[in-house]
Amino acid sequence: MWREQQPGARSRTQSYDIEHTFYTRERAGVKIGAELGVSYVALDLETTGLDLENDEIIEIGAIRFGADGVRDSFQALVNPGRPITPPVVELTGITDEAVCSAPAIWAVAPALEEFLSESTLVGHNVLGFDTLFLRRAGVRFCESVYDTQGLAEMLLPGLADYGLAALCERFGIAQEVRHRAVADAEAARRLFLALRERCAALSPDVLGQAERWLSLTAWPSRGFFRDALESAVVRTPASQPVRRQQPRPPEPLLPKAEPVAVSEEETLWVLHSAEAHPEVFPAFDRRG
Repeated sequence: MWREQQPGARSRTQSYDIEHTFYTRERAGVKIGAELGVSYVALDLETTGLDLENDEIIEIGAIRFGADGVRDSFQALVNPGRPITPPVVELTGITDEAVCSAPAIWAVAPALEEFLSESTLVGHNVLGFDTLFLRRAGVRFCESVYDTQGLAEMLLPGLADYGLAALCERFGIAQEVRHRAVADAEAARRLFLALRERCAALSPDVLGQAERWLSLTAWPSRGFFRDALESAVVRTPASQPVRRQQPRPPEPLLPKAEPVAVSEEETLWVLHSAEAHPEVFPAFDRRG
């Protein structure tokens, strides 16, 4: 039932036009503001489990969108090279029969990478899950990754549940289908837009301060607040200019007191005590 697919092997699945992988180009009536000038891709993966090292992708769903709404979508079933466990079948509805003739991830990866291109990646818990599977598969993606779970935690502090279903319910986003890649990618896309609107409602000064602080970090979602600030600039009348300052690095930490020299005897005593307490110094190695 399961076939091994070796990299470089020729097969009909590499044309990406088989029943397991398809694109749709459709215009949606959803408008998200003329200021949303960049391209985003909402992504979701279904996998054989939650083990980031050993589980495999079984379905990919991605939706490209921008100021004019949904621009394109990508869906692919993926052969994981192993049986799908009953709990995953029950959760997703994806069976062994559905993926046994699907291409392996290495065969789908080039088409997915082309679809992602330089678009900012959007998804729920995408930094803690989906992007880690993409890296394992060797799929390159944009440095900017907007994780709706992390953004919700910042914009909506104190909630009991930051799962996709709970947040969609909070914002009135319908989820007729769950735990399928394209459906969950669409839910993440709508959640992203809701969070973006909530963020854009903040005062430009607050957005400017958040953008300045986050610009000093390597957080992949830091550009979210820059985008919101630029939208605020578009919406703010010329009579109310947005004060945007260049970020300044924080002041360096300084010791509170003058350093005190440690005696040789005290140093030897500490080293001696380390040998007697392996629970505190597990890597201590006595030499000489």
